Amino acid sequence: STQSTWDNNCLISMSRTMIVFAVLACIILQGRMELSQNDEAKLDAQKTIPQYLNSYGYTFEEHKAITADGYILTLWRIPKKISEKRVSKPPVLLQHGVLDNGFSWLYKIINRNLATIMADLGYDVWIGNNRGTIQSLEHVDIKSFNWKGMSSAYWDFSFDEMGKYDFPAMVDYILDTTGYAKLSYIGHSQGTVQFFVKSILDPNYINQKIQSFIGLSPVLYVHNVPGLFEQILCWLPFIDILYSINFKNFWTYPMLLPLNAWILKTFPRIMPTIVQLIAGWTKNQTLDLDRMEMVGTNEPGGTSTQNLLHWLQLMRKGGFRMMDFGAENNRKKYGSETPPDYNVKKLSELKIPIFLMAGKADNIIGWNDLAALLKLLPKGYHFEEIADYGHLDYIWADDANIKIYPQMIQFVKQHLMK
Repeated sequence: STQSTWDNNCLISMSRTMIVFAVLACIILQGRMELSQNDEAKLDAQKTIPQYLNSYGYTFEEHKAITADGYILTLWRIPKKISEKRVSKPPVLLQHGVLDNGFSWLYKIINRNLATIMADLGYDVWIGNNRGTIQSLEHVDIKSFNWKGMSSAYWDFSFDEMGKYDFPAMVDYILDTTGYAKLSYIGHSQGTVQFFVKSILDPNYINQKIQSFIGLSPVLYVHNVPGLFEQILCWLPFIDILYSINFKNFWTYPMLLPLNAWILKTFPRIMPTIVQLIAGWTKNQTLDLDRMEMVGTNEPGGTSTQNLLHWLQLMRKGGFRMMDFGAENNRKKYGSETPPDYNVKKLSELKIPIFLMAGKADNIIGWNDLAALLKLLPKGYHFEEIADYGHLDYIWADDANIKIYPQMIQFVKQHLMK
């Protein structure tokens, strides 16, 4: 009888195991079957960013902006169509989120990307790449700040420095190059935090140089992040351990991009699954599986371990403050045992048009956190809730060009200098 029971349990376990493998195989095969033989997507995946844009008739330029602390940032520019004459156009800067890079604004079919749509409508489109991404790995002091060193001083930054240094370096470079006094700024996720940091440190700078601000998945407070994946990551010491052993580079490995591309080409269903796990589950699958190889060729952008730890500190303790280095190092850097809080009340001094968008399925947006942010802004801001949008859908969703871009473009147009 005991033997019979054991045999039955074995059969049940084996059956369950087979079912699990069958389900996993179906998911992978489904992804393979759904990947149509789209020649356009295949060709796009083999192109560099300049080749990609040029092949569809857009002029591409690469520029370098140097920050006050010596980081060299790569800016991409789409000033016009190749067939057009060069004329003065109002500049707009698109800024990516954490672990991302400027490619995120160019991932979709060419006429569905916000960057190319705005270029078609007569804007001088600039795309930023933050320090620590695969596109911006240079420094004026290459010996002391060599990104290839895992424990190099190059990686000693978080969004504190992105707001304090990267944001104004890019804005100033664009304005100097174009001759315009102001530009329109569109930020996604961490791209909004950079804006908020600079706004708190110097609201007059923002009022003088930013025409209008659009924030996609705007984040300031992250203590109530709803995503299960984010909550687990928050309480696991994984990032803390990496930081403690001086493993400073988090996922900035250009040499692995060919492998990424092969994996996503072979198993395209992997990416949407990961995206929904991290960014939020939506009812409709909005990522184009045909373009997963192109994603693998250009993503992830990467960042520093310190930057991720800074985010985790705010998730764990709440508030909005500078990076916590521990009592001893805080005394050296800040003159106190605790890091200073950002004076968020300074946000009320902003005098520019503000338009914020947040998706109901966004795993990063805690609605109590968002409400606290909105209370800090001056009256007159515009807010729009997007049904069934996760954290990346604002820029990656295949229907964003219909669902949200028209309102955004109208907002920018409405507030251009007369």
